[in-house]
Amino acid sequence: MKRAAKWLLANPGVALTIGGLLAFGYLHLAYLFFYYPMRVSPDDVGLGYKETLVGAVALLLSLAVFWLSFTIVGVLLGGIRLAIASRRGTSTKTAAGESSKVGNLIAYAVDGAGAFLLVILLFELWLAHDAGRAARRGDPGDVRILGIPLFQSRADFASVKAVSGDSLPSAVSRASCLLYLGQSDGTTVLYDATMRQAIRVPSSSVAVSTHRHRDAACHIGRKKKALTAMRSGPLG
Repeated sequence: MKRAAKWLLANPGVALTIGGLLAFGYLHLAYLFFYYPMRVSPDDVGLGYKETLVGAVALLLSLAVFWLSFTIVGVLLGGIRLAIASRRGTSTKTAAGESSKVGNLIAYAVDGAGAFLLVILLFELWLAHDAGRAARRGDPGDVRILGIPLFQSRADFASVKAVSGDSLPSAVSRASCLLYLGQSDGTTVLYDATMRQAIRVPSSSVAVSTHRHRDAACHIGRKKKALTAMRSGPLG
C-alpha cells in the first residue's frame, strides 16, 4: 500500500488520471442508484458522459480537500506534540522517539482519512438509492453528507403546460403528482409519483416550471388512496 502511494505521488499525472476515472465511475454508479427506482437512466435526463465528467472533477476536488484537511490535522497534532517535547527539554533519544511517533500520527491521519472517505462514499450510494425510492413515492430531496451535496441529481415538483395551444399528453394531464427529472435529445422526462411511471414528452410541446415545496397531491397518505382508487377502478 505504501509503495503504491509513493509511486502515485511520484507520478501525479497518472494519479490524476486514475482518480478521475474512479470518480467518473463512482458518480455514474451513484446516478444509476438514484434513478433506477424510477426506471430511468442518467442518460435519459441529460447526465451523459460530459455532464458526469464535469461532476467527477468537482467530486474529486471535494474529496481531495477533505483528505488534505485530515492530513493537516494530523500534521498540526504532530507539531504540537513535538513542541511540547522540545519545551520539556527532552533528550536526543527521546526527541527521536517523539519524531517517530509524529510520523506515525501523520500516517494514521492519512490512512484514517482514506478509510473515512471510503465509508462516506459507500454510505452515499445507499443514500442515493434511498433518495430515489423517496422520489418515486413523491417525496424528493437532495442527497447530502454533512449538508454538502456530493453529486447532482434532481427530481423536482413540476407544473406542466402545453405550448402553442397543443393539448397535453393524457398521461401528463391525468397525473396529480408530477416530478421533473430532466431532459435529453429533445425529450423531457417527467415522473408520475401517483402511478409510479416515467413519462417522456417532446420538450418543444411543453413548458415545465419546477418548485421545491410539496404539492398537496403528493402527500403520502393521499397518494396511496389515489393509487388504490386508480388500480381498483370505479365502484358500483
